Amino acid sequence: MRRFDYQTYRGRKTITDWLKWITLILAILVVISILVLFFGQKYIQHTEDGIRLNLPFMQSQPAQSQPAQNPSEENQAEPPQEELPPAKETKPQGQASTLAVQMISPDLFLSQSMQEYLPQGSNGFIVSVKTEDGSLLWNSQQPLAQDLKTGRTEEATWPTWDNELYAVAHFPVFRDEALGANMDYTIRTTSGLRWKASDGMHWASPEREQVRSYYVALLIELAQHGFDEIVLEYYGYPTAFDGPQKNIKANQDRTSAVTEFFKQAHQALSPYDTKLSIYLSPDMVWEESGITPELVNQWVDSIWMEGNYQDNLAVLNSLGVTDSEARLVSISPQLSPSSPYPQAAWSKTEK
Repeated sequence: MRRFDYQTYRGRKTITDWLKWITLILAILVVISILVLFFGQKYIQHTEDGIRLNLPFMQSQPAQSQPAQNPSEENQAEPPQEELPPAKETKPQGQASTLAVQMISPDLFLSQSMQEYLPQGSNGFIVSVKTEDGSLLWNSQQPLAQDLKTGRTEEATWPTWDNELYAVAHFPVFRDEALGANMDYTIRTTSGLRWKASDGMHWASPEREQVRSYYVALLIELAQHGFDEIVLEYYGYPTAFDGPQKNIKANQDRTSAVTEFFKQAHQALSPYDTKLSIYLSPDMVWEESGITPELVNQWVDSIWMEGNYQDNLAVLNSLGVTDSEARLVSISPQLSPSSPYPQAAWSKTEK
């Protein structure tokens, strides 16, 4: 018997079958398009010539060179920013290396026209706001000032000035006739009497807390008025230059009382960014006054001295004052346009 292999007869392809295959192919193409849109965005680049496809195996090829810029475009291109080393300071940095302040009279200060009289080249002014007899240039709100009647009694408008001007107040402290003449606040002799200087002036005692608090309160009022710096004078005990020392009744450690005053004053002025400085005479006896290099280094911002700058610098360095080059302000009769150092034109009267 002969064996035959039969195959199933499937018949002829109909149009329905062809439509099914076309639909399947279209569906596959749609899926591929969706996958490309979602996962192939990072390989698609839009250029001026159209859409460009950067596949991973194509990215290893060398990058095409960019067309050369014309000279005008090269000039407009910004050069790469190079990090430069900090500039070296070549001038002292106290308040400002170009500080040049001019002393003006209290009357001119109150006239509202002081800026018109400041010499060319100055960028600030200094005015004495307290006299050695205790009088104040302004109407203080402190009860002790009102009791002593040391504030201004006549009507006067406190002046305003350009914020660009550096404003300095000169403030004599303990050499104060109004306060020193009072037995409750004066420096006393060993016999209990009021001590007098050689010229008959009385001094207030740095040991008295009421005295220190009074002066600190006045300094705060000056800071609130807008002064950038306050230069103190007579900020310690009197020395032999002021009068006899042997009959002064004072704490053996004069430094402790004077240091406490500077500490209170410096801390009180800090919130106002007002500097606390001193006028220093080269011949002042530090031990007698109660001033020490440690006090100056910690609580004094600038040191104002008359005389040759280099000579004064040598004096400060020999005393152990730190950073003296940046803190020293030279006082002279007139401003020097060529001076690289902080300076003040200040003509002081003799004692």
